[in-house]
Amino acid sequence: QYWSIPVPVRDLTVTLSTGQIPNVSFTARQSYVRYKLYRESENGGERVLLHEWVGQAGKLEYDDFSVSSGLSYQYFVVPEHPELFVNGKQVCGPERNSAPVRIGQAEIILDDIEIPN
Repeated sequence: QYWSIPVPVRDLTVTLSTGQIPNVSFTARQSYVRYKLYRESENGGERVLLHEWVGQAGKLEYDDFSVSSGLSYQYFVVPEHPELFVNGKQVCGPERNSAPVRIGQAEIILDDIEIPN
């Protein structure tokens, strides 16, 4: 199976923390594959490489601290074979994408703070 097209990831999800930080998680199915995580901003913005994993399988996660409030983002995971090339191009499996995620305003919680009158 090593010399074949990588299979797509499973269970790609994006959840927002209480601080509006996206956590991207997915299940990597082949440990020899390089998984590349990309982000695209609303209105077809430029695709940005956020992170790469090599030599790992199972559940992988990434917290995206570089987002801006009020914008929507979509995440993509591309499985790339580390040694397989066709016509000089690295062989990639089918990409998976998340549903768009809108970043709201971070909620500030003020507990046990006394404000003088």
